[in-house]
Amino acid sequence: MNALARIVAEYLEAVRGFSRPARLFLLSTSLTFAAYGVNSVLFNLYLTAGGFRESFVGRVVSLNALGVVILALPAGLIADRWGRRRTILLGILIEGLGFAARATALSPPLIAGSSFLVGGAQALCAIAAAPYISEHSTARERTHLFSAYFSVELLCGVVGSALGGWVPSLLVHLTAGPPSACWPPTGSPCSSAPRSRSPPGRRSRSAVVPPRQCSPTTARPSATRRGASCRSPPTRS
Repeated sequence: MNALARIVAEYLEAVRGFSRPARLFLLSTSLTFAAYGVNSVLFNLYLTAGGFRESFVGRVVSLNALGVVILALPAGLIADRWGRRRTILLGILIEGLGFAARATALSPPLIAGSSFLVGGAQALCAIAAAPYISEHSTARERTHLFSAYFSVELLCGVVGSALGGWVPSLLVHLTAGPPSACWPPTGSPCSSAPRSRSPPGRRSRSAVVPPRQCSPTTARPSATRRGASCRSPPTRS
């Protein structure tokens, strides 16, 4: 226990010694990967709701990864020539434009091109991140800074994915939810007898009109099939 407390104290001391650029970089990384988490949950659903097939969604995702692979080497050259900070800022700018383009238009060429562009921008940020961290940290705190960087990536990605699944339901409940809707969406139902939902364009079983009854004395087999001597049961007031 004393060893664990000593490790935590050493880590906190190293964190307090991070430079201002390193702290701002960690803050921007947390916001960026939280946004990645939200996008990873909602973007495919957005394309499916827009009427695109699953095959097109798969091509869009592959174009994003293809942009990262193809532009990784040029991103390294740009980082060496322009500097790491400018490269990261350029990548963030291009990435924001790409996300905005594919979130506001349902044109297949625009979505595919912007996905490739987003992948290239992610390559710019990822390639320049490690050298930027090394430039703004000492040898003593470099290990702690890199561990904090990768921890922030994973943690904020998970938080963003959770927000991407929860916030849309919250917004629907606050803006257009029916008065009798249950909240939260998951959990125990509001009543012990939940209502059954029918597919659009179909009636529920509870709304189906009861079948007409035929008189056993006057109905003939052929007439019964045609429903000629059938009558509806009397309704009770």
